[in-house]
Amino acid sequence: METRAHYVMVGSFVIAVLSALIVFVLWMAKIDFGDKSELYNIYFEGSVTGLRVNEDVRYHGVPIGTVKQIKVDKKNINRVRVRVAIKDPILIRENTSASIEAQGLTGYTYIQIQGGTEDSPILKSRKGEHYPVIPSQPSRIEMLFNNAPMILANLSQLSENLNHLLNQENRTHVKGILENIHKVSGNLAEGHSSLEVTIQEFQNTLRDIRNLITQNQSGVESFTSTGLAEFISLTRETREMINSIKQIADSLNYSAGDFLHRSPQKGYKIE
Repeated sequence: METRAHYVMVGSFVIAVLSALIVFVLWMAKIDFGDKSELYNIYFEGSVTGLRVNEDVRYHGVPIGTVKQIKVDKKNINRVRVRVAIKDPILIRENTSASIEAQGLTGYTYIQIQGGTEDSPILKSRKGEHYPVIPSQPSRIEMLFNNAPMILANLSQLSENLNHLLNQENRTHVKGILENIHKVSGNLAEGHSSLEVTIQEFQNTLRDIRNLITQNQSGVESFTSTGLAEFISLTRETREMINSIKQIADSLNYSAGDFLHRSPQKGYKIE
């Protein structure tokens, strides 16, 4: 009788240990017998480096599933098939898309589900498919690298246009224009007795500006086409300033005496 009781105790202990071991294994495997998750396939054309099985699947940042399988597609070896389990299939609509995203600098990657509207039908598997297929799109980092060559090409074109506009010949023209404007403003401020010289200098300035604009018409158009509309605005304001100065000069040429001596009280004294 004592031996039988001993066997019962040993058997109970073994059963308890095995039960605990089974529960532990199921807990580690995260198996939920009440889980109603549905499986989906996602095909990625680019690299899936960093993505691992059991990583999160998130919907706008909220975990809604896990990655179950990562394999090269046998039907198209240039793409990777990622199978995911989604706990709430109602969130996956026909206009939903998936991408691989990274969290900070830790290297942790996950599947990001985005898009999807309530008026769009729930995604179902099509004829010939075992599981519904969620369309994929490049991640933000991948799109950045894909657009890098175009960005560099635009910067190179912009630099070339700037070099064309700021060549030595144009800098010489601009320097001459500034010198002529300085002379004109100096003559007006000092009340120079000979306005003919001032008007002649101003006409030279206008001629230089016309030549500069004519010679660089194509360069200006190419430069502004890159998005620098500020240059056009600056040119327009410069023309308006020059027209205003020309009107002042014409007025001075028409009646220099009236400008300098409007009345005995209000006239300018010339020493």
